Amino acid sequence: LEFRRVLFRSGGAAALVYYPDAGPGARITVIVPVAAPVALVRRALLEAERWPEFIPALRTVTTLSRRGRRAAYRFDVAASLLDIGAVTTLTEVSERRVDFTVQESDFGVAAARWDLLDDGPGRTLVVTTNWSDPAQGHWLLRQTARSNLTATAGMNVAVELILALSVSRPALRSEE
Repeated sequence: LEFRRVLFRSGGAAALVYYPDAGPGARITVIVPVAAPVALVRRALLEAERWPEFIPALRTVTTLSRRGRRAAYRFDVAASLLDIGAVTTLTEVSERRVDFTVQESDFGVAAARWDLLDDGPGRTLVVTTNWSDPAQGHWLLRQTARSNLTATAGMNVAVELILALSVSRPALRSEE
């Protein structure tokens, strides 16, 4: 708790990298404070069909199936160097945890766990931990991953910061 107070006094995001030179064994935790209640942040995470509204690289999100607390999606991403598709699942584990898995994609396989921590009235800490293996993805990503063992960690930090900061946008708009 004290670490949290010191870390977020300025209100910014933080990224913690575990095993940065372990390639696909690297683990990334990104923490982003959001000025919105947990319920609104959770709803923004679970409404993947709306992600293209606030994540510019996502062209489309198509629901493939939905059953209970689990849904499968097809994502089409327009990245600067290549267009990528992905089949993913999103699982609402609890009111404070959402799991995201990339089953197959040009990015390679990946997974993320989003924990939503109450940070006081109307505030949430979004804590996401992820891993990926771009060595199983598109040729360009395989080359990048092979060029430097820390490249995978760097890619994961970038992706998780973009996702966590993007998801905070609709939650904040819902509060207005």
